This record gives sequence, C-alpha cells and structure tokens, in this order.
Amino acid sequence: MELLSILEPAIGLIMWEVFLLSWIFFLIFASIDIAINKFEGNQKIFWLLLCIFVPFGWLIYFLIGRKQRIKVS
Repeated sequence: MELLSILEPAIGLIMWEVFLLSWIFFLIFASIDIAINKFEGNQKIFWLLLCIFVPFGWLIYFLIGRKQRIKVS
C-alpha cells in the first residue's frame, strides 16, 4: 500500500508530461505543414494564428484545414 501511495504522484506527473510533449509535437507539426503548403488568400495566416493561439487549434487544422490546401501537381 505504501509503495502505491509513493508512486501515485509520479504517475500523474508522467501523464501530464506525455500530454504536454504530444501537444507541443502536434503544434510544431501543424505549423510546419501550414508553412510548407500553399493556401488561397490569407488562409495560411489564419491557420497559423489558429494553431498558435487557440487550444487544440492544431486539431481543428488537421480535421478541416488540410482539406483546404492547394494541391500542387
């Protein structure tokens, strides 16, 4: 019982670290994806600002914004 009570705070900390690192990874990945690809008008600026300033903006970009990219052939 004592071992579990000692490890409990550490498990919560590890979960927050994994969450934070994955959030940062997806934010950077979305920002690079937006910077590399072409969009119409001011959509590139819009998606960059959304990813940076809106919590889980990168998720909105991956669900909606990637479909709005200009396909280069």
